[in-house]
Amino acid sequence: MTTDGGSGKARPVVDESAVLSIALTVLVSAAAFVLGRAKFGLGSGIFLGIAGAVITLVVLLRRLRKPVEAAMTEVEGHLKGRRFERAIERLSQARRLALWQPLLGSQIDEQIGVIHYAALNDPDAARPFLERAHWKGVQGWTMLAASLYRRGKPEEALEVLARAARKRSKEGLVWATYAWCRWRQGGRAQALEVLAEARKRLPSDDRLKRLQIALQNGKEMHMRTFGPDWYALGLERPPQPAMTGPNPDHPAFRRGGRPRRR
Repeated sequence: MTTDGGSGKARPVVDESAVLSIALTVLVSAAAFVLGRAKFGLGSGIFLGIAGAVITLVVLLRRLRKPVEAAMTEVEGHLKGRRFERAIERLSQARRLALWQPLLGSQIDEQIGVIHYAALNDPDAARPFLERAHWKGVQGWTMLAASLYRRGKPEEALEVLARAARKRSKEGLVWATYAWCRWRQGGRAQALEVLAEARKRLPSDDRLKRLQIALQNGKEMHMRTFGPDWYALGLERPPQPAMTGPNPDHPAFRRGGRPRRR
């Protein structure tokens, strides 16, 4: 992570996801293929090339497991202690490991974005990280959309949520947020269409069912059933004052991108 000289805010670095591990794997695979073909023939060369690639990846991932787990444990400690800037700093330091481990860079970007958004209440700082996290979880998608909605860009927010509904079709919060934004823009019929599609994907989700029934009866959408994951988006105020101590259910304190099911 680098700093924008004009604003002083952190901005993402260029994505370098697993560049070194891919390069090393290709190198080992190519060497094994050439050696196998020269010694035993084409078939053996192909077999040894594939085996070399698999073994190299397994060894690299095993060697990286401990430093990644150590970094995430340290980040979790900073979050529980409400040292959010320290958590972001530690995640930024861990980005060097993304040179070796696939998807890690995207996970780090999403977590930094979630901390900026939910813990530091800075959607503008969160947005570039959430945009660059290609493999976002439900928190990343909904916070990215909410940041656009809060900035007065509802159409862009709806486009993000439409993509999120395709990629995270089993996440009730994504569908509910999508329907809520449609409803708030005056599209009750469009919101009902979203919820109808959501019910097809998640027929056992009673929360979506209640929202659908409410709109069908001309009532408002009440999102409190989604708890801290909904209120963390900043689209509605929670019904009671925020806790003064760290709330373990808060999205900023969780490693993964999956909300807790009520």
